[in-house]
Amino acid sequence: MGKAKPYRIALYTTYYAAGDGMGRVLGHKIAALDELARTRPVELKVYCGGSDFDDPRIARVNKLPEILGDPFFQTADVHHYEFGWYFRPFESIRHLPAKARASVFFHGITPPQWASDPEGALKSLKQKRLLSRADAICVASPFARDDLLSLGIGHEKINIHPLPLSVVPKQERMKTGSDVVEFIHVARLTPNKGLLDLLTALQMASERGLSFRLRIAAHPASATADFFAEVRRHIESPALRHRVEFLGHIDDVALSSLYGQADAIILPSYHDTYCLPVLEAFAHGCHVIAYDSTNFPHITNGFASLVPTGDIPALAEAIEKFADELARARLNSQDALVTTSSGSVALAEHRSRMKTYACGFTEEGFKSGFLSHIDALLAAPQKRRGIVARLRSTLAYARSA
Repeated sequence: MGKAKPYRIALYTTYYAAGDGMGRVLGHKIAALDELARTRPVELKVYCGGSDFDDPRIARVNKLPEILGDPFFQTADVHHYEFGWYFRPFESIRHLPAKARASVFFHGITPPQWASDPEGALKSLKQKRLLSRADAICVASPFARDDLLSLGIGHEKINIHPLPLSVVPKQERMKTGSDVVEFIHVARLTPNKGLLDLLTALQMASERGLSFRLRIAAHPASATADFFAEVRRHIESPALRHRVEFLGHIDDVALSSLYGQADAIILPSYHDTYCLPVLEAFAHGCHVIAYDSTNFPHITNGFASLVPTGDIPALAEAIEKFADELARARLNSQDALVTTSSGSVALAEHRSRMKTYACGFTEEGFKSGFLSHIDALLAAPQKRRGIVARLRSTLAYARSA
């Protein structure tokens, strides 16, 4: 009996790095394919602009002719793209060989009005049109799915693959022994994440007597100089001075500890296609207070305190209400209730439900879903890209070479 023909999978992303969100997702997929290789032949290659991994299967390329001229590109069975921002290699989806299958994981695009690079966002939205060329598209959330449906992409092409937890609890929740309410904010330092709204709401609550501490975990490199200066100005205001601590970028171990010590994470975001920190907070028994924008009603699953997007006074009131409920819980844990978007629930039960829900988003489940997606692509009837399309591809390649 002859050897099974190997799966040949080409993977594409902007930059493949351990600490990058899309890099982590791609890492899970590579791990899944490596596990599959124990039972059947698998050959893969990663095309990216750069990487901090030392793997001979990674091709660091940004020029389209280098990709189109690569023999692996010409013979791969599946071409799978991680797309959430403009990157030149995504243009290769226009030029795939006739029998190849095209798959995209669409991570969502921050709208220009909220992006730190509005011109880049506009280029990304223009490149988003290439999604119509994919045979199948994966998304992490119902919000992303609805975005694609609004573009006219067929429901049958779209599969929801929720992202797994990246930061999981290693120990039980820590008891601080303090009467101060511990808040955290974990997000990029970009306008759409709503940090300035949060700081303004906390100024209001502070002036009304709320005792709290806020710790912010965010990489300063993600902010523009003007935005970071505005954040610093708020932090140094009389109402917030000595109550807000900027931690900068922290590793997963420190982040898990931060979640475990926090009473609530506050995420007044105007745009999030998924928002993994919600699940990470839930897994650590940490309550979520957020705006009701984009994917938050879906991913919070009724467990969060949601307020109308952009309503800063309502955000301040939700923060104060949670602090009052927490104070009662500390005095009498048996009778204390926490208000959520689906009703009031006892604090201990609330934490148990949050953990159970969040811990269902496993790496193994995600990897299994990805392999099933690849199997379905390979099993589907081939849709040959016609002679006209291939001729256009050849002419385009000749002009770009």
